[in-house]
Amino acid sequence: MAGPQACGLDHGVWTAPVMAKHINKKFGATYTSDSIYDIMKRIDFSWKAPCSMHPKSASKKEQKEFKKKQSRLSSTI
Repeated sequence: MAGPQACGLDHGVWTAPVMAKHINKKFGATYTSDSIYDIMKRIDFSWKAPCSMHPKSASKKEQKEFKKKQSRLSSTI
C-alpha cells in the first residue's frame, strides 16, 4: 500500500484521521476515526504502533554496566 504522500496528502504515515481525509477526498464519503478503526478490524487489518527508542539511548551492554554500578553504590551506602 502506498503511503499518504503518494496519495497527495501531507502526512508520513497512515492514521485513522488521515485515512478518513483520503476517503473523503477520493470518494466524497465522510467517515469518523472510529468508523475507520471498525472497518480495519472487519477486514482483519491491524494497526502497528511505533516503538519509541530515544536516539541517544544506551545500548543493552551500557545499561547492564550502569545497573552494576548502581547496585555497587547502593550496597556501599
